[in-house]
Amino acid sequence: MPIDKSWMRSGRSTHEYFTGVANFIDYAYKHLKYDDMKIYCPCIKCSNRDRRVRDEVHQHLLFKGIRLDYTRWYLHGEDEDNDSDESDSSSSNGNEVDNLESIDDMHGLIEEVFPQEPNRDA
Repeated sequence: MPIDKSWMRSGRSTHEYFTGVANFIDYAYKHLKYDDMKIYCPCIKCSNRDRRVRDEVHQHLLFKGIRLDYTRWYLHGEDEDNDSDESDSSSSNGNEVDNLESIDDMHGLIEEVFPQEPNRDA
């Protein structure tokens, strides 16, 4: 059965996103191969380059957001279980779309934090 990743595209202030982050972290720690306490952090800043402890990854995902192009969690055990039917296609068009969606998400986040009334003069 495929893993539900729909939360990745929901707003970071939604209940769905909070629950998805918690489920992702549980999933990743369930698939650790060693008794290591660190996993790769898939937040936008760390971009799966830095390894961090559970609480740090949780904070990063809540405050910075998850990489939207990380659709197959290969660094967190997804390949070993074949839990997903999704393919990991990396075409240049797909990356451009993901980048645009990241920008759209940024605008949505700013609007959530600093709501504004429509400006007729603009």
